[in-house]
Amino acid sequence: MKKNDGWDGSYLKGREDNAKVVTMFNKHCREAGVPLRMYHQHPVQKVMTLPEKVKNNKIPNRLWEAEVTKAMGMDCYIEDEVKSRRLHILTRYSNDFNFFLKLPSGICSDEEIRGYLRTIEHYYILFTDRPNGIVLDKYGPLTPLKNLIKHVPYGLETSKGNRNRLTFEYSPAKLLYLPFEAKRGKWFFTTTLLDQIKEAMK
Repeated sequence: MKKNDGWDGSYLKGREDNAKVVTMFNKHCREAGVPLRMYHQHPVQKVMTLPEKVKNNKIPNRLWEAEVTKAMGMDCYIEDEVKSRRLHILTRYSNDFNFFLKLPSGICSDEEIRGYLRTIEHYYILFTDRPNGIVLDKYGPLTPLKNLIKHVPYGLETSKGNRNRLTFEYSPAKLLYLPFEAKRGKWFFTTTLLDQIKEAMK
């Protein structure tokens, strides 16, 4: 067994779960007759060795188009195919211990971290229910990343297996997960997840 088989398995599981979220979202949009589709930022990614991960973990390979051999991360975007608008999406799950962000290599100081967060603060988070590691067709509220950056304490992990990971004191397990078309309370109004996405894309 290769030394990094454990990481390979975790990465492939994450990629599979991410693909399920995209597939389920697009199915709902087709059924609702709305011109929204979710896409992977990097449709194809190589399973990298640890040295390759370190070498390629750069901002351009994470946030923008990159070669298959260099593409990093599982970020997505939702596109309005009529208005040509995009909403950048981070997919996270109910059984994650906290909300986390993987940082590009070399970003360590508080100033560097704040600079990187300013670069991605326009992203939104789509939390999906995943009890016992099984992805379900239920979702938490669409969450602006900038709200977590502004209001939730966070810190850089220092353990060997979690380097370059920024962890927020925000538990996805405490969110309410509902079907895609379910009404969600918002003060005196109720909205569906689709309504929230459309509002965020204005």
